[in-house]
Amino acid sequence: MFRSLDGYRWGWLPRDLTAGLLIVALAIPLSMGMAEVAGMPPIAGLYSCVLPLVAYALFGSSPQLVVALDASTAALVATAVAPLAAGDPIRYGALAGLVAILVGVMLIAAACMRLGVVTKLLTPPVLLGYQAGLAVVVVLSQLPRLLGLQVEHSETLPRAFEITTRVDAWSVPTTLLGGAALAVYLGGLSAGEGRRDSVDETPKEYVNGSHREARPEAMASPVPEARPASTWAVRAANRRN
Repeated sequence: MFRSLDGYRWGWLPRDLTAGLLIVALAIPLSMGMAEVAGMPPIAGLYSCVLPLVAYALFGSSPQLVVALDASTAALVATAVAPLAAGDPIRYGALAGLVAILVGVMLIAAACMRLGVVTKLLTPPVLLGYQAGLAVVVVLSQLPRLLGLQVEHSETLPRAFEITTRVDAWSVPTTLLGGAALAVYLGGLSAGEGRRDSVDETPKEYVNGSHREARPEAMASPVPEARPASTWAVRAANRRN
């Protein structure tokens, strides 16, 4: 227990307390939102935010690992549980708890069998497709709240069809407020990406102040004059030697 505290220094405590308060301020609304994505009441998100952190502090081994609710997990739970619950909130909560227990047992079994190598089989196209599909599921699950619309369907495609066919039921003040907040958020993201790209593309000569001495021919790598030898010619020369 408390293996993540091995080598801890008491001088780090003030900054860690400050970081902990900031994380709590972010984790509380995030956990409530992720609970709604999973189809659970907001109080379930608070429990899911606090108890796993305490458990990992007791049994975890990495001080850098972030333990928090995830949109992908919440969306998968909602997709798997909603058709089986048939609109019953009590049954929905019981099924969601059962899914959490089963997943935990499977993860413990996978850790005992050292199955972490399986993650190397997931190629980037597979992960990209998974993230794109998940983004569609999450957006369509939260879009009715952004538009002030009450929808009847819980599945992704029927919900998308219902949103697009009931434009007259959208709440105008809610839609304007949500659209303005989304525009500000996307504008901040694009501005941050632009500043980061400008910093990343700055040559080292401009960073250290020696840009006046840099020349284009010194920054470019030399270009060979002769045509590269073919593979079979290189192999023949190696055999002679």
